[in-house]
Amino acid sequence: MVFLQKDKNDAALEFLKKADILSKRSENFRAVTLNNLACYYRKIGMNRTALGYLEEAVVFERSHNKKRDLADTELNLCAVLSQLGQHNEALTHCLTALVMIQDMIINLPSDGEDKSKEKTEAKSPNVKDSEQGEDQGNPQKTQIDDLGSVLAIAYHNLGVEYEHLKRYDESIEAYEKAVDVATKYLGEGHPIIANLSSVLKLSLIHISEPTRQAEISYAVFCLKKKKHKTI
Repeated sequence: MVFLQKDKNDAALEFLKKADILSKRSENFRAVTLNNLACYYRKIGMNRTALGYLEEAVVFERSHNKKRDLADTELNLCAVLSQLGQHNEALTHCLTALVMIQDMIINLPSDGEDKSKEKTEAKSPNVKDSEQGEDQGNPQKTQIDDLGSVLAIAYHNLGVEYEHLKRYDESIEAYEKAVDVATKYLGEGHPIIANLSSVLKLSLIHISEPTRQAEISYAVFCLKKKKHKTI
């Protein structure tokens, strides 16, 4: 995805085609590859093709019980359907993702459970604590931060879809929730908070103006990482 982010689309497609072939034999990477292919085709404006890859990803994730990946894919379906102007359908996928993410956060082990588990796990004698890194030392925090950031994106997308559907009060409420969630899980200094706050501010000022409809953004695509820690 580095090539795609640097607008090197030809190189990105070459690697994605190879990944598509290889991932057909890999349960762990198939869903990620399908989402990345969807990201590529969405970027070059082929949203119908992107939609096809995401629908294939949903079937795969449901059949393999990959809840964490499925939540991201539901958000990506929201983003593609939003660009296709299918805002009711986009809203449905966004709400589905929200419920799934909230459920995963609720069902994360408590600090007490996490610490008791850590006591029973032996550390490798060949690896120093400082070499394991902060995230590896606290996998639960990594999971919470990851889910929290996606939850903030989900609330932002919810606000976007409500705004497209002219459900303005619900839109403002969702944008506010996006800022609150991002602040809670990522901290006040995180760059995403400034972006979410800007969207909220503009919406509060302009949401009822006749020209606002042409200025509404589309739902945000949730880029897939190479691998998630399983929940």
